[in-house]
Amino acid sequence: MLRTRVVVGAAFATVLVSLAPSSLYAAGTPGLSAGSEQAVVTYINRYFRAPMGLPSLQYSPVLKGVAQSHANYLVENPTQLGHNETPGAGGFTGATPTDRCNAVGISAGCAEVAYAGLDLGDSVRGWLGGPIHGPILLEACSIGFGYSPPAAPKIGTMVGDARYDTCHPSGSASAAPNKRGAALHVWPANGTSGVWPIWSERETPNPLSGTGFRSANVGFPIYVMNTGATDETVKVTLTGPSGAVKVFQPNKSSTSGTATIAAATPNGPTTTAFMPAQRLAFGSKYTLTVTPESGPAFHGTFTTLPKPSKPTFNVTTLVKKVGSRWNIQGTVSVTLPFRPDPDYNGVNGLTSSSIKITVVPVFGRTHPLYLNPKYRPAPGPFAALEPARAQTLTANFNVLLPPLVVPATVWVSAHVPTWDGHPDEHYNAENLTKTYGSK
Repeated sequence: MLRTRVVVGAAFATVLVSLAPSSLYAAGTPGLSAGSEQAVVTYINRYFRAPMGLPSLQYSPVLKGVAQSHANYLVENPTQLGHNETPGAGGFTGATPTDRCNAVGISAGCAEVAYAGLDLGDSVRGWLGGPIHGPILLEACSIGFGYSPPAAPKIGTMVGDARYDTCHPSGSASAAPNKRGAALHVWPANGTSGVWPIWSERETPNPLSGTGFRSANVGFPIYVMNTGATDETVKVTLTGPSGAVKVFQPNKSSTSGTATIAAATPNGPTTTAFMPAQRLAFGSKYTLTVTPESGPAFHGTFTTLPKPSKPTFNVTTLVKKVGSRWNIQGTVSVTLPFRPDPDYNGVNGLTSSSIKITVVPVFGRTHPLYLNPKYRPAPGPFAALEPARAQTLTANFNVLLPPLVVPATVWVSAHVPTWDGHPDEHYNAENLTKTYGSK
């Protein structure tokens, strides 16, 4: 909490406030471009698939058309959520993702992911962070993306359609994990850095249902893939700076860390997610071990994102008399050491921010008024995939007091939740408090 105090006089006050945001993020062009689509495919390959020893995901213009048709359908039929379409409804192109792929000549099975948002980077980050949807981007051979712009009062819809076929060779249980030709492939791979320490996505279906765990109190998913011809029973253990960290599977309460991963099928491999049962620490090294019943085990270390520095604030306030009325003007600037990322509703991580003007009279109650400016950052190919340079938000305020009302003390406060290390949510555990002046 940032505060500034101005002492000017005394009288009971009623506060009338108007807020005029200034110096906001420049408006970007949401949606898709060929550059952004290739950029996120490159990111998936560089940060996830290549370290796991998997073949590269390919971008497909044909699948882009399939995805775009379903994105259009979701906007045209806003009450129909999910991946199926109803024959006869506006924009219908196929009942299921596979039907829509078959209609354009793709014979392999297709899977689909969808995200309510304005930026492809946000969507891909959300999909990869979802233990139910993330495996699709690891297992598929090619992918295309579609986007439909927001229709008030809703927000944009991003859709990805992915093709499963034979790009993954059948793996051997006797080969070392994460090697080409191995059955087991694990993420985070050995040496991975910048792993998000907190999972706080909103995934449907909810992977935490039935587990007893809550979003923002668990860690980012660990993925174990089986490309082999036989089922693999594995034991996953995770150790950090404070000792052992229990792990669980989506929708299961057990923290044994043991699971059987089904054999690959003609349409592709099988992936199981394990989630740390607690938040991981910022800037820390963790040791991950995946031990199968037979064959070599995976041993690796990864490090989490360093804890971001806190925002800095500056506030200027001018209290002056205009005729018979008192006028309180000023500016609040907040400099963030990271780019605030759009949240699930398409507005950035400052949605719960507030600027508050409080007039304290000599007698009677105080008069606070909260102001909630909305800021939207300009999206880009990697806008939500990795932290960016510092950004500054500025908002002006103008408080006009009624005639003959003289304030005793005026407080201007700005409250900004800090980033939580996972680029989709706020860091709720340590909100910054900074005070200017003393009451």
